[in-house]
Amino acid sequence: MLEGYAKHMKKLVEKWSAGTLVLDYGFYESLGGEKGLESFKEQYRTHLSQLEHTHPGAKVVMLSPIVSEDVSAERNADLQLYTNAIEKLAKEFNAQYIDIFTPIKKAYAASEPKLTDREIYLNKAGNSLVAKVIAEKIAGAGSPSPENLYEVALAAAAKHLRVAEIVCPQNTVVYFGIRERKDEYRKEVSRYHKMVELTVAKDYEVNLVASEEDFPELRNPVQIAFDAKGRLWVVTMPSFPHTVPGLTLPDKILILEDTDKE
Repeated sequence: MLEGYAKHMKKLVEKWSAGTLVLDYGFYESLGGEKGLESFKEQYRTHLSQLEHTHPGAKVVMLSPIVSEDVSAERNADLQLYTNAIEKLAKEFNAQYIDIFTPIKKAYAASEPKLTDREIYLNKAGNSLVAKVIAEKIAGAGSPSPENLYEVALAAAAKHLRVAEIVCPQNTVVYFGIRERKDEYRKEVSRYHKMVELTVAKDYEVNLVASEEDFPELRNPVQIAFDAKGRLWVVTMPSFPHTVPGLTLPDKILILEDTDKE
């Protein structure tokens, strides 16, 4: 399975070659202190070299870690060490470096309410500050309108869903496991469809009122219900057992109505 996942990720990278890469490392790695600094730099160099190969020509943006709020001076001294190392690596690889460490440190001193939860997790106010710094450095953004922010939030949410569904699929056996072959899986699904049987009560009969042949969108129905007007509501899940990489989830709710009563 692990080998299959590596192939799966390689295919995704080939299809989704990036134009801009934003890298955010150093915060948790700095827990290794001064002793772990050289190893961190070596591994970061390797990672940057790999990205140059998988995303040729992409712009690389390297973020510094943030400062921890209300912690020991020693902890933030380690963060400063890793921040300095990242800045030097950015110059080495001709990448854009964005210093978050300095502005967030100044903001901690100037802000009455805390900008983090439990000293290390940026809250809404902290995230707003950091997002503004990053946006200004990457895009030269000024003060965006609320309408644009809303559109960006929707786009970010959609991208997050796509990554959750495709990069880390729930049904791994279909993507890269024992049932990776599509034909093999299709035959198995058909076998289960043949197991469906109905027992019809006396004086009743069963008629076909809707099929995938008549309604192409009626694919993989998983639940049905009639409303007060006699309309049939159908939940369809064409994505079952999982959506195809690169495609938007096609699942939907259909409302079918018998208008001629035949």
